[in-house]
Amino acid sequence: MRSLNLSGFIGKDAELKQRGDYTVASFTISANQGKDKETLWMECVVWGKRATTVKDYFKKGMYVSVQGDLETYTYKEKRYYQCNVKDFDFPINKEKRQQTLSDNIPF
Repeated sequence: MRSLNLSGFIGKDAELKQRGDYTVASFTISANQGKDKETLWMECVVWGKRATTVKDYFKKGMYVSVQGDLETYTYKEKRYYQCNVKDFDFPINKEKRQQTLSDNIPF
């Protein structure tokens, strides 16, 4: 496995799905590579009980940091990259705290 540390803004609200007996939340993070460079979008997934927490709290525009394993897969002869999230954090300033979260996040 290749480890990945990624920080950026969430591109869309997290979506919750069932995969058999498992719950999975998916969301995208944008990583700006600098002025005049293309923005990198990384698809991220969280499995299990934490998927529900991610669905409830990860909203479009929120700044987050995730750590996980980089996975690749091929679909219709095109290669895709995905982060299988193992840990996450949301560093919040005062303004964002009031807009997005309470201090009682159930982790």
